[in-house]
Amino acid sequence: MGNMTGCNTLNLNSQKFDWDIVCPAPLWQHSHNYLHHTFTNIVGRDHDVGYHLIRVTDEQPWTPSDRYNLLNTMFLALGFEWAVAFHDIQISVDEYAESPQLAAIMQPKSRGLFAKMARQVGKDYIALPAVAGALLGRRSAMTTLSGNITANVARNLWTWAVIFCGHFTEQAHVYTELDENESKGEWYVRQILGSSNIKGSKFFHLLTGNLSHQIEHHLFPDMPARHYARIAPKIQAICQKYELPYNTGRFGRQLRQVMGRIHYFSKPRTAEWQAYLQSQSPASTHAVKEETKDVPVIRGLGKYLPPVMRQALFYA
Repeated sequence: MGNMTGCNTLNLNSQKFDWDIVCPAPLWQHSHNYLHHTFTNIVGRDHDVGYHLIRVTDEQPWTPSDRYNLLNTMFLALGFEWAVAFHDIQISVDEYAESPQLAAIMQPKSRGLFAKMARQVGKDYIALPAVAGALLGRRSAMTTLSGNITANVARNLWTWAVIFCGHFTEQAHVYTELDENESKGEWYVRQILGSSNIKGSKFFHLLTGNLSHQIEHHLFPDMPARHYARIAPKIQAICQKYELPYNTGRFGRQLRQVMGRIHYFSKPRTAEWQAYLQSQSPASTHAVKEETKDVPVIRGLGKYLPPVMRQALFYA
């Protein structure tokens, strides 16, 4: 964690502590700190756009599985920390697919992932209930187990809601490509247009870890989150001066927009439906098979796992 300085204040350095979730820090730092904050809302570069599971823009080709956008969203929200944990595995397999070092890169990632998962599951669902049971009896063990399950699911739902409200409201822009000549000023504009804030009290912002100030978070990702509320009025004034939208609203309003967007993109427009039918031609189907042939074959019950889990097991 942090260390006490001479002035008796606590320094928290993200290089020295880890989140109390199943995702290891190195995987989060690659998928979020680097890719997401560098290529914010650029389809194909920022893999947080839909998390490879949900269609949130017409720049993502429609497929029949998108009809279950809302159902997929429910599962994503309930198990959000687990989706985040496997997220970088899927990204890295694609990113390093042509590298001769693919196995050497993926092995420590996969082993680190399963080690962190084992520690978290062991702590929350075995060790803590066992301690409670030993000290206070079987009923306390079951209460501790159910309480930990409830707390983790509630945290997943809350984290999902805050993050999606910061990225996928109606006004949040999604981009198709990165301008190689993008200036620093244009980078700032992209962060503003691709982000959304949530209005609320100081207590509400505390509950969100100040990520309800998502615009400020994207503009200054290295700034301590407690400063976002202080600089927010200045950012809003700059947006007003240069006629840039500063997208903010109450939690209920932003969440309704997110769900509306997810529902809207679950249905294909006529042109999208025609594009899908065309993609089902024999030549296109063969190309898809060529793209997916490298997914590892796992025998037994493992063959029913999603491809990203099979990849992680294979490289671990």
